[in-house]
Amino acid sequence: MHVPRVSVIIPTYKRRDFILLTLESVFAQTYTDCEVIVVNDGSPDDTRAILQPLVSAGRIRYIEQKNSGQAFARNVGLSHARGEYIAYLDDDDAWPIDKLVWQVEELDNNPPAVMVYGRAGQLGTDRFLDGGRLPDGDVWKAFLWRNYIVSPGQTLIRKQSLEMIGGFDSDIWGAEDWDLYIRLARIGPCRFIPRLAIRYRQHAGSASRRVALMSRNLHRVKRKHLVALPPIERLHYHRKSNIFWGCVNASAFHRAKDLPGTYTEAMRALLSIPYDRKTFKETLHWLLPYPLRRGLRRLGMW
Repeated sequence: MHVPRVSVIIPTYKRRDFILLTLESVFAQTYTDCEVIVVNDGSPDDTRAILQPLVSAGRIRYIEQKNSGQAFARNVGLSHARGEYIAYLDDDDAWPIDKLVWQVEELDNNPPAVMVYGRAGQLGTDRFLDGGRLPDGDVWKAFLWRNYIVSPGQTLIRKQSLEMIGGFDSDIWGAEDWDLYIRLARIGPCRFIPRLAIRYRQHAGSASRRVALMSRNLHRVKRKHLVALPPIERLHYHRKSNIFWGCVNASAFHRAKDLPGTYTEAMRALLSIPYDRKTFKETLHWLLPYPLRRGLRRLGMW
């Protein structure tokens, strides 16, 4: 039996309206030496019936389990994977047609690299969702204080490296991918190529909308990994992480109209700022709504 070089793993839960579109983007890849594993994480809808024709045609390998969470489902897919490289994809996102071909080439040409990733664009638009230039090479400390990768679908990872670190931590919800990247970066270099790697779907059902749970797990991951640093350096990264995630979470709580959460995260960011005017102003830039910043500028106060 032919052993594919790439195993595509797609966990799915209540995405019967999107899963076929996601699979179409996989079947359209110009790189074809791959298998597709779909893990149905206990969907209460008719996902099984929708996927059955693809199972019968041998286009996907189908696994069904009771609802155990996305991280657990990804690990189940990994345990069934035969490929040398693992490509995760969420069940509501899509890949550009050349995503696998250039990522496989990059890992083939860089044996020490444990992972390669590209840029994330918003599905249906030309807008990118990342800052442009992501860390490249020895990225462990860069990832200690923030997650630069929007979705695991941006990445291609060596199966051997995933098995070495034990896959995803299924006790972490919503931030398990950030935790995984930190652990991967500690055992080898990661390659960033500035090419579109995923089209990410933003909608009300996205996991990142569950703001309070996400916030708790983000800070949990931070605490889990910063203990590896010496005390002085740990304090530095702790402050940087508090400023970044405090701003991100405050904005998310604000959109969710959760004022206590907004206040808590904003204060977490502000109280972590070193005593210099530039950093204080940059943090306020993220926290203050644009109309308020514009008004302050007109008054000569910004």
